Amino acid sequence: MKNSINIKIAVELNQLMHKYYQEIQYEQAIKLIKVQMDLLEIAALEGDKDASYELALLYGESAFFRENPFYNENKYVYWLRKAIKIGYSEAKNNLASVYMTSDNKKYSNILKGLTLIKELYLEGNGLGELTYNNCIKNLKKKNSTLRKSVEQYFKLYPEKKNKFLGKNPDFEDALKKVNKPIQ
Repeated sequence: MKNSINIKIAVELNQLMHKYYQEIQYEQAIKLIKVQMDLLEIAALEGDKDASYELALLYGESAFFRENPFYNENKYVYWLRKAIKIGYSEAKNNLASVYMTSDNKKYSNILKGLTLIKELYLEGNGLGELTYNNCIKNLKKKNSTLRKSVEQYFKLYPEKKNKFLGKNPDFEDALKKVNKPIQ
């Protein structure tokens, strides 16, 4: 059910919290965000893709607080996946970031991250295009963190290299072309 009353209230609550950010005490903000999360979860369970995505963000590393007291990587990933499944494809960028940067072995998979970024790019999404082009650019740089991470992943899981590169000749071409680092 798209745009249920629950998500409308959650969005208005979020706008009010940002408007009165300086006046809200920490304990009040915690309670208000918890109400917002409850409203979003109801809407998400009704199938609202926007609510699923917004709820995921509240479980992510950054939210209304500098250090998010609601941070929960498992719930963040769960709601991102749910949002993607019901049609919020932009969540692929967030999930790709988890796969590419998480220290949690349960989620750490750079190839899944690259695959999601490519999917978003192929869907014609502007952010997906920007992220995909940056990945290609960084895979071509000999000393880029992304390139080193992919190479390290292939060393750890050599059996996945040919399968992944066979399905993704664009990434294979980028890895073959090495640009000299900027001096």
